[in-house]
Amino acid sequence: MTGQVPFVPPPEKPEGPVVETKTPAEEEAEESSRFQAAKTKALQDQHLQDLQSKADSATGDDAKAATRRYYRALYDKMRDIDPGLKDRIDRTEAASLRRVQQESTP
Repeated sequence: MTGQVPFVPPPEKPEGPVVETKTPAEEEAEESSRFQAAKTKALQDQHLQDLQSKADSATGDDAKAATRRYYRALYDKMRDIDPGLKDRIDRTEAASLRRVQQESTP
């Protein structure tokens, strides 16, 4: 046996573009930013502003109904603005509507 080491070529680099992956925290931050941007844009809608005003001024069971109408319109508008957020918007809407339902009227 000789003292020479055989030539081993370096490993080949993968073909194609390098895909950068985001950490879960980065993905969450991006989704949160998109969610807030969609909400901000939706809140500029005059119809939503009117519904919010009615919900804020209503009392008793009328307040619950008006608040539910406002939330449904808000989240529908947000889905129109950014359909990619549908799952998050659906979860947030469900939580908001549950909270309105649970609020007891004295």
